Amino acid sequence: MIRPALPLLAAALFALCGCRGYPGHGGREDREDTDPTIVRVYTVAPEKVEEIRNALANVLAGAKDDAGHGRASVLPDGRLLVLAPLRMQASIAEALKQIDVAGADRGPGPSTAVRMHFWLVDADAGAGADDAALKPLAEVLMAVKESVGAQRFVLHDAVVSTANLEGEFSSASTAARSKIQYRLRPAREGVRAELHFEGDAGSAFNTSTTIPFDQTVVLAQLNAAPADNAPGKPHARLYVVRAERATKP
Repeated sequence: MIRPALPLLAAALFALCGCRGYPGHGGREDREDTDPTIVRVYTVAPEKVEEIRNALANVLAGAKDDAGHGRASVLPDGRLLVLAPLRMQASIAEALKQIDVAGADRGPGPSTAVRMHFWLVDADAGAGADDAALKPLAEVLMAVKESVGAQRFVLHDAVVSTANLEGEFSSASTAARSKIQYRLRPAREGVRAELHFEGDAGSAFNTSTTIPFDQTVVLAQLNAAPADNAPGKPHARLYVVRAERATKP
């Protein structure tokens, strides 16, 4: 049974079988004379290869009383090997291209390079304007200003780091000796990030969250003791993150 996760491939191949003499339209010898069976190897996403093989095997098997049109198998290196008539191979290749396009809409692949922006921002109860260096974050900081009781925000530290999805932990250190370790996984229209922050004053913060591409997210606010909430002294620190594709898909 063809799995519903691949309706595009199934529809394309069934249309081919129904309109080009497969099966039941002329004998096997007639088909071999005009449309020879050939072998082709396709590279597909590793997470999809078994589903695609199953869908192809079902279509290539033919009707109950038909000898079938070929077979599909997965090579040791993960590529897809297909034995099928020449004209059918053309439709298989086209269907696989369309599946790759659809997959790109669902989320990034493991080889996608992601540029991570990290800001450590202090909320200050004293009067004054926000730090000019925080202008790119003005909208997101305005949204949380009231909730943290801040009169202004001051940039404590910032760093930019790049890593691939599905990689090991990456590290980034800031000028103020804060340390950030992070690992990224694909998510719908963004990344799933596992984050570990170590502050310059011994503070630490760990979290896992989904970050949409090209959106700035405030991850946490760590409040100081009430006695420390004096003008000119930070009483909350915001951890702000943004994820961007380092290269366009």
